[in-house]
Amino acid sequence: MPLNYNSVKSLGVIDDSHNFRNGGEVYGEDRRENRYLRLMNRVIRTGVKTKVLMLSATPVNNRFTDLRHQLELAYEGNPSLINDKLGTKRTIDEIFRSAQKVFNSWNRLEERERTTDSLLKSLDFDFFEVLDSVTITRSRKHIEKYYNMGEIGSFPERLKPISLRPRLTDL
Repeated sequence: MPLNYNSVKSLGVIDDSHNFRNGGEVYGEDRRENRYLRLMNRVIRTGVKTKVLMLSATPVNNRFTDLRHQLELAYEGNPSLINDKLGTKRTIDEIFRSAQKVFNSWNRLEERERTTDSLLKSLDFDFFEVLDSVTITRSRKHIEKYYNMGEIGSFPERLKPISLRPRLTDL
């Protein structure tokens, strides 16, 4: 009996998913696909129903589009697959565009006005709805407070950095 690929399901786990923040662009004279497109085209869109779990300590490095590109992996680059499920007033692209504009304006404020609180108050509710729908956040402090550390083990002790300045040789 031939394998029915439409019934096969798989889970793709992407550790350090922030490395897939740049989206799908081809490069070079021969128009090679980058690793983002390779993952999208050869794993996620192959016809095998794939769920994607992305792990990252830094989902946003420079711009909110970093996170949006990562989310595109989960909705196969087709925004309609996520727009219908979010229950927001605007599309995911509009939400991220708006959030980036707010961030850019906030970033131009005087340092005393550029507080986390002022940024959070400026962002649209839809942005938080998206974040709540697609992310799970756990800080070290949260885990130590709410999880049984005896069962899962403790975090490694953070050692003070050691600065070494070895002398250059004349070799």
